[in-house]
Amino acid sequence: MLQPEQFPRYFRHIASLYHKVVCRELDIPQLNNYFDFLLTIDRCEQQLTQKQLAELMYIDKSAMVAIVNYLFEHEFINVRLNPSDRRENFISLAEKGKQIVSKIRKAESNIYRQMLNGIDKDKISSLFETLMNIETSLKHINSTL
Repeated sequence: MLQPEQFPRYFRHIASLYHKVVCRELDIPQLNNYFDFLLTIDRCEQQLTQKQLAELMYIDKSAMVAIVNYLFEHEFINVRLNPSDRRENFISLAEKGKQIVSKIRKAESNIYRQMLNGIDKDKISSLFETLMNIETSLKHINSTL
């Protein structure tokens, strides 16, 4: 049984392993572990700024600049200067990024089926409920720091 102090390390371990499995399934070396960024951009229904993307991904602005530059150089995203505020960039998926998102969704669907195969549906439901509670708690902690 995991001790509470082991949870953060275990969460990081599971997340790293999941990213590794998805990247292997995709077999797109240039994508590295950045597929979550493409999925987040795709899910956004409004114009997304670089700053908003950083906030959604819980990373600092300087790290976001490097990631956006990388994704732009590899033609996964478009970056457009905000005409109303030249200090701000709008981010959107490039055609190559849209094609990759489709592949990511298929890969994730395949991995989810394999990952959850044989696990009782009630246990899966309970797990998701617990994870959502943990997320809510972490968001609250983050907002008070």
